Amino acid sequence: MKRNLDVLRDGLEQLGVCQAELTPDAIDAVNQAARTRDHELAQLRQIEELAGLEADANVLTSHLEGDRPWREARQLSPALDRIRDRYVEVRRALLNQQSVEVEALRSQVKVRPGFEQLDADQAYRVLRPLADVMMETTPEAVSPTLAEVRDRFASRLHPAEEQANDRLDEELSQKTDRQVMKVETHLRGREVANREQLQAVLKELEERIGPLVDQGIRVRIV
Repeated sequence: MKRNLDVLRDGLEQLGVCQAELTPDAIDAVNQAARTRDHELAQLRQIEELAGLEADANVLTSHLEGDRPWREARQLSPALDRIRDRYVEVRRALLNQQSVEVEALRSQVKVRPGFEQLDADQAYRVLRPLADVMMETTPEAVSPTLAEVRDRFASRLHPAEEQANDRLDEELSQKTDRQVMKVETHLRGREVANREQLQAVLKELEERIGPLVDQGIRVRIV
């Protein structure tokens, strides 16, 4: 009985200590640390973009795995700030690069012959697929994840480019008497080792495209 009382007394003492330590400020500090670990840090690790912050990552995860992570949780603030700053830097760089790539494709579509004939609504319709490929997010957001921002964009960019060009073909076909036809040459990745092979490729293109041009059809080679 006495032994049980001693255990109970020790337990109550520890409970009192925990209650005294678990202040709102301590709880908030632990919650912030856990959110940074589960979102920013996890996403940086997923795409291997910690870039020298491995020590901060280890300090954070080790502290949260301790028996009483609320103790001295505020001391994690410098590490949390560096991890969050790195996260924002990586996410902003992804978004900026994607914006540059989209603008480059927009420029390619806009310099195609005939685009200048479109009115504002037609031009908007043509370029809309390229605008839609960009995700509505910010550098500070944690959703969608960094990997999703990177991978979704990469998978959607080429189809969006094709759709924009297809829409321009449609608009130009309606504005003029000459139809615009897309012809797939399947030349990407094809090797040419000598002039004879080069002449064969050119002859193949001429045989496929020449009759269309003779009919007054504008051909877009893809």
